[in-house]
Order: sequence, then C-alpha cells, then structure tokens
Amino acid sequence: MSRPTYSWILPIFDEAPALSRLIPRIVAASRPHPFEIIAINDASTDSSLRILKTLTKKFSSLKIINLPSHQGKWPALATGLRRARGRIIITLDADLQDDPREFPKLTPYLKQGYDFISGWRFKRRDPVYKILISLFGNWLISLVTGHQFHDLNAPFKVFRHSLLKHLPLTGSLFRFSLLFAYKLGFHTLEVPIRHHSRRFGHSKFGLIKYVRILYDLIVIIFLFTGSNRLSKIKS
Repeated sequence: MSRPTYSWILPIFDEAPALSRLIPRIVAASRPHPFEIIAINDASTDSSLRILKTLTKKFSSLKIINLPSHQGKWPALATGLRRARGRIIITLDADLQDDPREFPKLTPYLKQGYDFISGWRFKRRDPVYKILISLFGNWLISLVTGHQFHDLNAPFKVFRHSLLKHLPLTGSLFRFSLLFAYKLGFHTLEVPIRHHSRRFGHSKFGLIKYVRILYDLIVIIFLFTGSNRLSKIKS
C-alpha cells in the first residue's frame, strides 16, 4: 500500500451532528492527493460511531479507531497520531469550529520550507472567558520564551510526520506542540484562519481544563529553562 500524502487525525467524542458535514469537507480539501482520515471514537455516547461506520461506505479513506472506554482528547489524539502514515499530519477538532476548507491556506507554507504550521483563530468565536484565558496563556508563554505566540492551543495544525518523534504525545502537552517545534529548532508559523461559533453539541471542557493548562504551562517553562532545558535539534 502506497503511503498517503496527508493523515487527518480526528479525536471524536459525541460529535454526531457535525460528522456528516465534516468528513466530506476533509475529503474535498485533500484531493487530488492520496490521504487518510483517522477518526478516533472516544467511547461516544451518541450516534457518532454509527455515523462514522456509515461514512466509511462512501469514503474508503476514512478509518475508525473505536476506544472501548473514554480516554479524553489527548490520549485519543495520541492513539491516532501513532497510527498515522501520511507524510503530512493534520490535527483538527471535529466540532466544525475550525473548517477543513481553510486547509489550502496552510499547505503552501510546507513548500516554502516550514515544518509546522498552526491555524491562528484570528477572530475567535468563543465565550469571552475562553478568549481571555487564551490571551493570558499566550502572553505568558511569549514573555517566557521571547517569541510572540498568538494561539498555542489551536487544534488545527499541519506538520511533517518526521516531527512526531520529537513532539510530546504523553498527557496533554501536545496542546503546546507548536512551542515544542519552535524551541527544538523547526521552522514554525501561525497562519490566520476563520473560526466559527459552535453550532453542534457543547464544549467538553470545564474549569478543570484550565487548571490542567496552567499546570502544563508550568511544566513547559521548566522544560525550556534552566541547566537541564531541552535544546535545539534542528538549526
């Protein structure tokens, strides 16, 4: 079997209403290149799995990983990333707030030599408290690193498969994969993309998410500062 150009990785938990729109958009955005879509059903309690199985009959590129118990977004994402075969990896949430039709805005930068391109939700359509917390986190990391970051936790990311062995797949540190790629010397870029208000389902994250993000920020600061800090592997 030939290696696909793109691997789309979609962690899915109770996103049934969006899937019938999401998968065709990914297919349209990927053509004419060979691609695979890896949908990780994280023990959804709605009809997500049934809809995915129906979609596989129409789209042979769609592959389903069905987790027997709910693991959470980051373990589900890591499961899909470990199965990805494409030369280029794309991560995306399944709620359609980020639109696969924005994909052509990101791919040209690969040809320009960038290794990691992240979609920047320039006009973010989320509750004010989420936007403010995000602004604070990006400001803090930018202050610590001396490099301006706009949207570190953006889910829409495009990067070369070769970076996978250097990015954190354990726990939730992958949310800062853009920072890891930058600090390790890879060529990174944030590109403004359209962001939509949530139309389907509801947010899966509460206050505990932001406590975990704060903890991850502290871990990141220690990883990239001090005598034992991680150093560049690419110049």
